[in-house]
Amino acid sequence: MPLFDNDRPLNDRAALLVLASVALRAALPLLIGRALGGQDIVNYLIHAQQTATNLRELTIFPSWGGGYNGGFGSPVLLFFPPLTSVIHAIPVLLGIPVMTGVSLLVILGHFFSGLSVFGWLRSNRAVVPALAAAVVYMVAPYRLIDIYLRSALAEHWAFVWPPLILWASSSPRIG
Repeated sequence: MPLFDNDRPLNDRAALLVLASVALRAALPLLIGRALGGQDIVNYLIHAQQTATNLRELTIFPSWGGGYNGGFGSPVLLFFPPLTSVIHAIPVLLGIPVMTGVSLLVILGHFFSGLSVFGWLRSNRAVVPALAAAVVYMVAPYRLIDIYLRSALAEHWAFVWPPLILWASSSPRIG
């Protein structure tokens, strides 16, 4: 009996566990108490809090930029995509401290990026090659530099999208 049988969904579940363990291993510094310290982290923490405040007041993009910088507004949305701010505001709205929430979302974003590669490649390939490509995508040195040295969290979340777009564009059309 082969080690990997492509018809058994257990292998896909095992692959998901591998992806989760890779994401957790990459996030080990965050899990043992290291805070993100890159050049952009302060901006993301401020934007998460300000976005959460604006969302509580039902102020939604594009008018939310006016709440930045003490109500004076800012061209910040040109440099920090609003989707990242909304994602980071969710834990704040749930009562989770902003640094903890952002750190947890870094782990989740890392997992989702691997999952999107795995899903795209798994749609027409065996488990092992799809999993190998997803792991390489997750552990590429640039990814870890992006998280820990730059804290470029918008870019970190952007790694989820290309495989999803490729997956959607490669799937057969219905109808």
